Amino acid sequence: MKKLILVLSISTAVLFGGFIEDKNEVIENMERCGSLDSQGCYEAGVSYIEGKGTFPTLIRAAKLFTEGCALKHAESCEAERKWTLVIGMIKEGDKAHFENKDYVTALAFYKKAADEGSARGLYNVAFFYTIGRGVEKDIDTAIKFYLLAAKKGHTDAMFNLGKIYREGQGVKQDYNKAADFFYEAALRGENNSLNQLGILYTIGMGVPLDLKQAIIYFGSSIKLGNKEAVKNLSILCGKNPNACKDLEQILKGI
Repeated sequence: MKKLILVLSISTAVLFGGFIEDKNEVIENMERCGSLDSQGCYEAGVSYIEGKGTFPTLIRAAKLFTEGCALKHAESCEAERKWTLVIGMIKEGDKAHFENKDYVTALAFYKKAADEGSARGLYNVAFFYTIGRGVEKDIDTAIKFYLLAAKKGHTDAMFNLGKIYREGQGVKQDYNKAADFFYEAALRGENNSLNQLGILYTIGMGVPLDLKQAIIYFGSSIKLGNKEAVKNLSILCGKNPNACKDLEQILKGI
């Protein structure tokens, strides 16, 4: 992903921080944990909770806290207890949501998890408000929860924010904001956001019109299996054959 180039607005760059730097820190702490450094286990677990340099994953975080606790690290033991309970809230919410189709109960459990700072809980609450599931549809509230989830590294939240601003769903249409959110998700490997950036570079909305950049984003999305990106790249090349004359070389460089 390092070869992808996009000029970010200052606001989004500050909002989500330095992903690459955070990722290196996660790797370092995981190595420390592997060397039986209890503080390394704890700090790596926090990164998985906060989505700093990685996708927020409660189960992975809890496992790291368990490892830290086994090494007599008090903060890890406390975190293990807390996040094990939150995982239970998410599981109860999923059961109500997917098995029982009881959306009101599901939302209640997701809200409890969200209150504890779970990115998954925050995202699910936002999604329910987006489509009016178990609650009256409310885009403003959805955006609020999506932003909180995005700050914790939840890429689907970033993508949905980009989609909301691109389409003007309950907000003023803003391609610049859309591009920023798509970029942050794409930086973390979110497939649909890569495809959306390809579209924006093709039409020059929110970013400069740049067909080479569009090809790079479509190609990156295709490598992750996005069939829609295959279609979009085909359309781009059909309309702009000169831009695709070095297509194979461009795609090799991704």
